[in-house]
Amino acid sequence: MIRWYTLVGTVPVATSPEDAEALFSDLDARRVAYTEVAEGVEVSTVFLVLDHQHGAGPPLLFETIVFWPTSSMDNEMERCGTWKEAEQMHGAMVERVRHALESLRTP
Repeated sequence: MIRWYTLVGTVPVATSPEDAEALFSDLDARRVAYTEVAEGVEVSTVFLVLDHQHGAGPPLLFETIVFWPTSSMDNEMERCGTWKEAEQMHGAMVERVRHALESLRTP
């Protein structure tokens, strides 16, 4: 069963597909965090609107993804269920990317 959500502040609330569509088309309203770690290296965390939990368990409604085309980390992704977890997940991913960049610079 497909489960749609909207945000009330930072809290996900179940909704209809029609109500979710308006939020889905507004990336700024769904963005939790965005960090340009270096030129061409970005980490983005957004509210997905659609539950990505395929099976049993709590909804997976937030996604952090790395955009780094020249790295094996490109498109590395994690998902979670709450805004607070998403903020923490974003920070942790930014640190992982920074560490990977530093290891490339260190001979």
